[in-house]
Amino acid sequence: MAWPESIQQALRLPQGARFYRCALQVNPPHYASTYRGASRADEPGTFEADDQAQIEALVASAAANQIEVLGITDHNHAGSVEAFAAAAARHGIVVFPGFEARSKEGVHFLCLFPPGTRASQLARYLGEIGIHNEEPNDDCCKLSCDELPQFIA
Repeated sequence: MAWPESIQQALRLPQGARFYRCALQVNPPHYASTYRGASRADEPGTFEADDQAQIEALVASAAANQIEVLGITDHNHAGSVEAFAAAAARHGIVVFPGFEARSKEGVHFLCLFPPGTRASQLARYLGEIGIHNEEPNDDCCKLSCDELPQFIA
């Protein structure tokens, strides 16, 4: 007696968990110069090229290291999300777009959203939590440590 097709399909599924190699706090090329006072030449792994070329190099490095998932998290900003997503798509890497936000107490939260979330939507979320500066910044938002995770969820 043969199993019904639905059972045969279930038996062909992998058994057990599937683990992914992830980098969930990836910052854009300007990060060290903006927040750490380092010049671009002082940043480890920095290339003498424009931001897009650096994003392409970072994503290629992730692919070479078998990283399958990236979380893009600039401080209070989502301007590089779509460039990362496009570069990652060429390597078969999934991108969770987002930003890093500071609660009104100064606690940092990585806020990641479903793949495909547009930078314009992330900018609206930033506005809703009280971040109106359109440049990367480390301002605190208007929400507390208790409120910010509830908003993001």
